[in-house]
Amino acid sequence: MIELILVSSDLEDEKKVMESEVVDKFYFNFIDSRSAYTKKEAYTIKTDWGAKKEPFVLVKNKDKVLRCFYSEESNKVIDKALEFIKGLQETYD
Repeated sequence: MIELILVSSDLEDEKKVMESEVVDKFYFNFIDSRSAYTKKEAYTIKTDWGAKKEPFVLVKNKDKVLRCFYSEESNKVIDKALEFIKGLQETYD
């Protein structure tokens, strides 16, 4: 099954994913970069991919990374990731 990992400090980003029409098609993992418990994990994921700003989205199928979404200047990262997952539904269903 497809997994979406969202690294962000904004709870509005989490809400946007949870309210999407494809939310029941994937596992969702929200990592809050400000939380004391998940800060290190968020930093590790972002540095592995060279990302500095948030939101950062990683889309995986099992252990294989399908695509990551990150932008220095655009706030449509989550929309692009959800669009990508919508296209994957036919492939992995």
